[in-house]
Amino acid sequence: MKKTVLFPLLALAVLVGCVQPQGITLKESFNKAHAERLMRPGKNNIKVNAFIRQAGGGVVTCAGEKVFLIPATEMAQEIMTARYGDVNGGYISYYADQRIMFKNISQDYIIARKEAICSSDGRVNFSNVASGEFYVSTKVTWEAAKGVVEGGHLSKLVFVEGNETLDLVLSNKK
Repeated sequence: MKKTVLFPLLALAVLVGCVQPQGITLKESFNKAHAERLMRPGKNNIKVNAFIRQAGGGVVTCAGEKVFLIPATEMAQEIMTARYGDVNGGYISYYADQRIMFKNISQDYIIARKEAICSSDGRVNFSNVASGEFYVSTKVTWEAAKGVVEGGHLSKLVFVEGNETLDLVLSNKK
């Protein structure tokens, strides 16, 4: 009798886990003027070192991946909070991130950012950055077995002003 009840419940749990969630409808609209102000040239630099430390102690960098500098508009804050569970950003696994979709993300939001390619040692530098708040975001992944991707996405909210050089480490370890 227990097997008869247990099997359908187990099958239901597996099916529910495989279902893609519906997209998230953003409440905040994109503030283009705010983003444009933050994308103007400034006197700050943000030096980024991005990596994930594996359970066995190995280190994988963001080598060859895009690193984004995103103006911390209200829409960006809502997106980061929905994705990472924290307005300050954080880490989310590759597969968890694949399940997050935004229904009404603004094309202007996608365009209003700077990007650079991460070097083989996991570094990138954003120079001539305006003063203000930004998200620095990238992906660090690797193939652990055929077709099995490990790692995920990293993001952090930062603030720069004046003539500052910020040395930022993005990692899954705090």
